Amino acid sequence: FPGTRCEIEIDECLSKPCLNNGECRDLKGDFQCVCPPGYAGKVCEHNVDECQSGPCKNGATCTDGIDSYSCRCLDGFTGQFCEINLDECVSSPCLNHAKCIDGINSYTCKCPPGFSGSRCETEQPSGFNLDFEVSGIYGYVMLDNHLPTLDAITCAFWMRSTDVTNYGTPISYAIENGSDNAFLLTDYNGWVLYVNGKEKITDCPSVNDGRWHHITVTWTNSDGSWKVYIDGRLSDGGKGLSVGMHIPGGGALVLAQEQDQRGEGFNPAESFVGSLSQLNIWDYPLSPEQVRSLATSCPHDLQKGNVLAWADFLPGVVGRVKVDHKSKFCSGISCGKPPRLRNGINSDEDFFAGSTVTYQCNSGYYLLGDSRMLCKDNGSWNGTSPKCLDVDECAVGSDCDKHASCTNTEGSYICTCISPYTGNGKMCLEPLKCKDPGEFENGNFTGKEFGVGSELTFACNEGYILIGRDKVICLESAVSCDQTPVPEHGSIVGSNFTYGKKVIFRCNDGYILTGHGESMCLANGSWSHGAPTCESVTCPKPKEIAFGNLTISGLTFQSTSSYICTL
Repeated sequence: FPGTRCEIEIDECLSKPCLNNGECRDLKGDFQCVCPPGYAGKVCEHNVDECQSGPCKNGATCTDGIDSYSCRCLDGFTGQFCEINLDECVSSPCLNHAKCIDGINSYTCKCPPGFSGSRCETEQPSGFNLDFEVSGIYGYVMLDNHLPTLDAITCAFWMRSTDVTNYGTPISYAIENGSDNAFLLTDYNGWVLYVNGKEKITDCPSVNDGRWHHITVTWTNSDGSWKVYIDGRLSDGGKGLSVGMHIPGGGALVLAQEQDQRGEGFNPAESFVGSLSQLNIWDYPLSPEQVRSLATSCPHDLQKGNVLAWADFLPGVVGRVKVDHKSKFCSGISCGKPPRLRNGINSDEDFFAGSTVTYQCNSGYYLLGDSRMLCKDNGSWNGTSPKCLDVDECAVGSDCDKHASCTNTEGSYICTCISPYTGNGKMCLEPLKCKDPGEFENGNFTGKEFGVGSELTFACNEGYILIGRDKVICLESAVSCDQTPVPEHGSIVGSNFTYGKKVIFRCNDGYILTGHGESMCLANGSWSHGAPTCESVTCPKPKEIAFGNLTISGLTFQSTSSYICTL
């Protein structure tokens, strides 16, 4: 304090000691700095480090500010403190119904059977056969740790074999420190099925006859129900096989060899010799209808098993196995529905590579383009898409009567009788007429029309008297035909020979009618058909017999034959 009496208090804030906009408060012999947020120290000389408490999470970088901080997040995180893991699966990056598993700034796609790629974008080709050409232990397919735990299973495949020496094992499944027959189908001489070491010797016929056969095996643990289908038809089945048990996952699945222990212990006598194709596995039993569909066509919804698809086995090929990429079976390449044919029909096998569709036009149309189209390996139909164009029956020749006009219509035609002819157009009858009376001796008549309903008026010359009616009208009943001849060895039914009436011809027993069986009286007084003939029935000559004689009276109706033995 200065002053003679120390009465003056010095204001220590006059020198502005507080930094960074701190507020100075004078004290007796001292001062106090009230620091703004973010600063500390006697004179607010220190910037407070808000990053010191580690507010940023997940490896983010903290940048200190004035009374603040900012977090720079690593890829895959967001939020004020980088506390939120971005879900890369939100955008649904996985394709073909694959399961997306979120990671740190990443995702993993778990592909369904038959697909591969980081996004499961690639459908693996399945149009191949696997040929196991010789007996031995050096050719097989192995998938290890691919099969999950199963409470039910369907295994379906095509096979062909001529091997009658070995048992033949198309598929076996073994687990570590457990059953080597967790699932096994062996002996194509008459299948034997194992589930968890339990055996079923079936009554199935052999299938090693050199032809392709479709085999399906189903099992479920609820009642131990099992079935074996051959070529789409149930061959054998039953219940009580490994009831309540499950097939453990994580084992070794092997094609063409029987395992004595997981992944090994093969025996040449149990190896499969032949060809396998389109082996798929499901975790549920297919219905009889689905099995039949698999054996007879290429149903799209059953092209891949929901546990393993045929394409999944290709990476597991080991040793002496020939991969034949020209499989006749469903390759999975679809051409989609073939082009529709307006005014026609098509018959198709299916829509997969190698299948054909055949086109046929409805009556009244002709086909322009290819009658057959093939589904190619690139997923497109070959050939020109056909069309059904209208046939002009009137131009190319119809069955209209010569006294009818022909009118072409879409897909058909119309026949119309030309007046004065009548009928349905296919048969036109001339108008009914009475006969011209000819010259009237010593008189004359008026009237030039002789059709039904026409009237003629007669008059005599001078000096002659008319006897009878002076007017006549042409009636329908006046038109008649001559009696038709009766065929020899036959008869006729009908005695009315006027217009529009019919007679029916019949032959006596032992005779066959040759010609038309009926005839109608036409408007012009003639029959629509000539009289038929009755031809005698003729039998073939009886066979001669050894050590005997044959005697026949003839070969016509009621002739007889007799045999007499000579010994």
